[in-house]
Amino acid sequence: MSYTVRYLQPKDVKTVVYLEETYLHESLGEEMILNELNNPIVKFWVIENENEVLGYIGGYFCMNDGEILNFVIHGEYQRQGLGQQLFNEVIKYCQENNIIRLTLEVKETNEKGINFYLKNNFVQINIRKHYYKDNTNALVMMKVFNENTSN
Repeated sequence: MSYTVRYLQPKDVKTVVYLEETYLHESLGEEMILNELNNPIVKFWVIENENEVLGYIGGYFCMNDGEILNFVIHGEYQRQGLGQQLFNEVIKYCQENNIIRLTLEVKETNEKGINFYLKNNFVQINIRKHYYKDNTNALVMMKVFNENTSN
């Protein structure tokens, strides 16, 4: 199969909200995502196969900082490298745009996510107590880019 990574378009928003609600159990919502498409410091990417959106990632990128908002891959396509392929686009964007720090929150119960971020050289820097709607804590993780390395 051939997967394509591209910027999110308005036609993708309903699918993205479905993926968020199904796999993350909460969503940024159609209205917010559509509004943020016009925000110059927000970037959203999708990964697709034959025009079917299978995952997405989005974040804020301002000055030298980036923050991942949401990142989700359709359950049937997890653990097949799609998440890494999508995430690599964010890393490439950060490196090309002089982003020094990239942060994110991940549910402390999301072992797959935590392991993925550790594998991608993130470190835990904080805990946000009762952060999610279900009262679960969030681990705050950060990756620092060093211009002398290719991480």
